[in-house]
Parts: sequence; C-alpha cells; structure tokens
Amino acid sequence: MTGLLNTIDKKTEMVNRMAHLTPVQTYHAQVVLAMAMETEFQILNTLLAGKAAQLQLTEYRIFEIFCASEGIDHANAGFEVNYPTHFELRDKQADLNLEN
Repeated sequence: MTGLLNTIDKKTEMVNRMAHLTPVQTYHAQVVLAMAMETEFQILNTLLAGKAAQLQLTEYRIFEIFCASEGIDHANAGFEVNYPTHFELRDKQADLNLEN
C-alpha cells in the first residue's frame, strides 16, 4: 500500500512539473505571507492565460482542419474563437483585512 501511495505522489509531482504548476501547488503545503500569495496568484494568472491562448489556437486549427475536410472556406465561415486572456485571482479575505 505504501508503494502505491508513493507512486501516486510521484505521478502527481510529474504532472505538476509538466504543466508548470509546481509553484502554484506549493502554497497548499505551507503557510504563506500575503505578498507571497499575491505572487503565486500572478504566476497562476500567467499560466492560465498561456493555457487559454494555446486552447484558443488549437480550437481554431481544429476548425480549419474540419473546414478543409468539408471543402469549406474557413475564412468566410464566420467562426470566431474567444477565450479569456486575463484571470484575476485575488485573496478577497486579505483585501478585506487590509481595508479594516
């Protein structure tokens, strides 16, 4: 059983490294200061924006391939892909404490 749990932990770490989520995941295991948490949110914002841009490009290219297979001109098809470009993640509790 211990070997299985260790394998799961190693696989989780590998996925986090491949997705560049290790900096984001680290704050769960430790108490962080407000400034450090703000930095982590900025990192997460950047990562999410990058992933959204890649998904948007991928979806558009899939549509181009579909149009090519159907013999449709994708430029005149009126297809538009919009993904968010900014993810505002904030620690609302820290903001409320700052106002008090």
